[in-house]
Amino acid sequence: MAHITPDSANPQGKIDIEAFKSPSEVTKEGALQLTVQDAQSAEAFLTTNYWSLRWREADALYQSPPSILMWDGTVTPRANVNRFVVAETVNAIHPQIMNGLFYEKPAFKLRPRPNQTENTSRAISALLEIELDQMDIRQEIDWLSHSALLFGTGIGKWGFKSYTKKVPKYVAVGDNVTIPSSIKGEPATKVPTAAASTFAKVIEDEEVHVPTFENKDIRFVLVDPGLRVPDIRKAKFVIDRMYLTYKDLIKLKDEQYVETDENGKQTLKNRYDLPSEAEIKKWFQPPKEEPKHPGSDLTLPQGTAYMTHAEPVFKATTADPLDEPLEVLERWDNDKVITVINRVKVIRNEPNEFGVIPFLSVNWWNIPDAFWGLGLGRVIGAEQRVQQGLINACLDLASLIVNPMFIRARGANIQEQQIRQRVGGIIAVDVGGNSGLKAAGDAIKILEQPQIPNEIIQQISLSEGRVEKTSGANQQLTMGANPTSSKGQMGRSGTGAAGIIQATMNRIGGFAEMIVRQVYEPLLYQMHQLNKDKMPMAYVKKLLGEKLGKDFQFDPSDMLNAPAEFEVLAGSHLAAKAQMAQSLFMMIQIFDSPAMLDQLSVQGKKVNVEEMLHMLHDVSGYKNYYDIIQDMTPEDQARKQAQSQGGLMQQKLQGQMALNNQKAQQQSALEDQANEARAVRDVFRIIAEKSSEPQALLGAEAPTQGEGSIEVG
Repeated sequence: MAHITPDSANPQGKIDIEAFKSPSEVTKEGALQLTVQDAQSAEAFLTTNYWSLRWREADALYQSPPSILMWDGTVTPRANVNRFVVAETVNAIHPQIMNGLFYEKPAFKLRPRPNQTENTSRAISALLEIELDQMDIRQEIDWLSHSALLFGTGIGKWGFKSYTKKVPKYVAVGDNVTIPSSIKGEPATKVPTAAASTFAKVIEDEEVHVPTFENKDIRFVLVDPGLRVPDIRKAKFVIDRMYLTYKDLIKLKDEQYVETDENGKQTLKNRYDLPSEAEIKKWFQPPKEEPKHPGSDLTLPQGTAYMTHAEPVFKATTADPLDEPLEVLERWDNDKVITVINRVKVIRNEPNEFGVIPFLSVNWWNIPDAFWGLGLGRVIGAEQRVQQGLINACLDLASLIVNPMFIRARGANIQEQQIRQRVGGIIAVDVGGNSGLKAAGDAIKILEQPQIPNEIIQQISLSEGRVEKTSGANQQLTMGANPTSSKGQMGRSGTGAAGIIQATMNRIGGFAEMIVRQVYEPLLYQMHQLNKDKMPMAYVKKLLGEKLGKDFQFDPSDMLNAPAEFEVLAGSHLAAKAQMAQSLFMMIQIFDSPAMLDQLSVQGKKVNVEEMLHMLHDVSGYKNYYDIIQDMTPEDQARKQAQSQGGLMQQKLQGQMALNNQKAQQQSALEDQANEARAVRDVFRIIAEKSSEPQALLGAEAPTQGEGSIEVG
């Protein structure tokens, strides 16, 4: 029989407390019973609460499948216009959240502590940025937040993988020819050859060590039914229900980990207790092992004529027998991890190396005393039904108006079958005589039809307003449409528009903050811890060399021991980087001030210009610092020294020339002063001579001289 050899324990049997040697150590039999019975308990809870959670209903409202309704007694369809209120609202809010979370790359900032160097902070940030790109974090958060918006809860799972992969590299077939120089002391000459210019593709093994994060389908994550808070990390246990193929199991078989005993001795061990590949292959041969599944409506999202879904994960979708799935339950708590295949065999039973449950979650709306949350499918689903029902009723009334009914006088000589309007149609009616009818209009006339009440339009508008109020998806700000209701008048004033913007951003930003607080920031801290615990430092240096350049230097001890403080630039921190850029340029101006430099010099300090340039590159987003700022080569240093010596000679020459110019200017100033004094003496001499000449010569009466005075008449 091609079936998995089950463990000796009865999965449904009573668990013996003696099977638990410690919180982190349990016997194989106890591990099987614990995992299977906890899975059944969580499945029963979900099945019982499935209709109150209403995930299927939210899915149906999101796709809004049409219904087929006919007019009574006919095959004529009634109005059936679909409304996508839930889908429109989800897809209006979702891009705003993603753009807020990932408007910059990387979407976080590491705040250096006082005892941590800037290069260490830069190394940690660059390493996490590489790993986030490898795990495609934006796509995983995209799916997780979409699940939370629609169904109420989004769940993700993190971990760490170390494996070897095949990578292609291109190497030269040959080398250049080296010809020694005939002149003593001259370097040899390298002559290029055709072989050195020809490259061959070589496949090499490369080690990979990387943290992981993936969005999980909430229908296949079994959470402790007793969890009363909307944070999956607080659960007593979480079971990840997966469906793995032969190829997946072979990968698990090769996965290893390092076990360290109390004496510090390290041993490499296989993580999963799986049989040989040949034995595993038999599980997929006829009569093959069938995957276990609850078979409830919860896990059967099969498509219908109007709803689209992939086949359930536990169904084979290919003729390849090695791609058929088997159920694998992976039970996590803070102390241990247990993996059971098809609910009959334990293939992993070991202490939890992380010390915490490796799951993260977020809700759109929290429910008191419950883990699962409320999504837009449940919150505004009723409004979609209201709008769709009222619109279709209006269309039905319009159909009656343009296709009216007739009234026929009983006993009139007119055809008895149903009368329908048609182009060019004629109805024969007997008038006068025994008919008792005076005119044809007395025999048949159009029935007066009801009008479409204005109240219906108002109710549709009010329903749209309730959707906006509940979800925060404002038509103008998130949907790009003009509001159709009177409440849109509020946006005509600056105060009203600011109020609308603030309210919308608070609602959407609040959910973004929850994603940051419960998913993104915890993930960053876990990734940093995993890098310190599990990633070889040689591999870290290799990644940072590829990212920041081979000349980048950092202190590994500082990276391992210094605490880290992350800040995600989202929600209320959306403008953080812009503020950092503005403050940086202010800092540059302050530290470029001569007065500041003099004051620092008095205190025996200086400005680290290189670090200032680092900060400028970090804020601008450019990563090519080491391509711009490089160490000088010996030739550059020699040239700089020659320039410095030439500069000193030029400075001395310029100083001597300046001194000579100063002496010349001083001599010129002295001569000018002597000339001015000589001119003054000559003027006074001439005045004295003129004053002593006779009156005839002066052309006026000579002055009368007396003692002590000169009188002028």
